[in-house]
Amino acid sequence: MERLITVEKLNVIAGGYSGSRVFAASEMSEKYKKVYWVSTAAADNITARGFKYIFRYNAATSTYGKIQVRFAREKIAPALGKKPEDLRAAIIHEDSLWGTPVAQAEVEEVAKLGLKLVAKESYSNKTVDLSSLIMKLRAAQPDVVFITGYVNDTILFWRQCKELDFNFQRFLRAVRQ
Repeated sequence: MERLITVEKLNVIAGGYSGSRVFAASEMSEKYKKVYWVSTAAADNITARGFKYIFRYNAATSTYGKIQVRFAREKIAPALGKKPEDLRAAIIHEDSLWGTPVAQAEVEEVAKLGLKLVAKESYSNKTVDLSSLIMKLRAAQPDVVFITGYVNDTILFWRQCKELDFNFQRFLRAVRQ
């Protein structure tokens, strides 16, 4: 970011996928008073600092979590013939600036809306085995699983759920490519 501003003399920089990288790069755009137009990085803390030169047109991570839980309460619970307060929810997430805030928002929204949180687990998106996490979920018997991850770890989750014969009623995901 600093090279783009000081060497390439750019006044506006657009892009940014990874929340942790955008968070760091935005420090430079603010320091040099150059516009940073963020295209996909969603971490809440990117814009929460009140910087004047950073703009983001996509939703913040916490929004994803809140919307998923509201959807579960309003649509999934009735579809399963359950009262929202009887809906058993599990939250799993990868542990970066993407997954952690989404999961935190889900936890808060589950409590606010009165769903039953039966499990919350995090994992590294570089993991090659989610079987122990899946066994914990299986024991918790959720009706709905909220997963926030990247494509590879979400595929791994699905594959291992099938291998371990773990079935649940509904699955909601916030996934990054």
